[in-house]
Amino acid sequence: MRGHMTREELFDRTIPEPNSGCWFWDGKCDRAGYGVVATRPRHLSAHRLAYQLFCGEIPEGGCILHSCDQPSCINPDHLRVGSHGDNSNDRVARGRAAGPKGERHAAALLSASDVLAIRADTRRHRLIAADYGISARHVSSLKAGLYWKHIA
Repeated sequence: MRGHMTREELFDRTIPEPNSGCWFWDGKCDRAGYGVVATRPRHLSAHRLAYQLFCGEIPEGGCILHSCDQPSCINPDHLRVGSHGDNSNDRVARGRAAGPKGERHAAALLSASDVLAIRADTRRHRLIAADYGISARHVSSLKAGLYWKHIA
């Protein structure tokens, strides 16, 4: 669904940035910084609308990815179709995936070496937990690989 906006009307709601070539959306944005176009019966993402108006239809289930990594950019030259997997891989490659892991997490109570030692420890979970100031349930989750998945 393209709404009732033309290419010219869409472009008139942008702020072109000459150095990067981005066309920054000059309207309402969502919490993640993506432009939003109010249409009925629902709102559209400005970058998806721009892609449709300038490049054509988006395949069913397709994502529109930004080569510039700027959520509010709607320059069709910066947009391409990809899958959800492509979008996830792009997010990881650009460092926008989930926050810090392991010891770098602000709430970390353990170090990587603690986790490895806990996983190797054969004592009762409550005894291990007491040594590290964590719960027996936390020990159980560590041993099951539910936490600190990035540590082998």
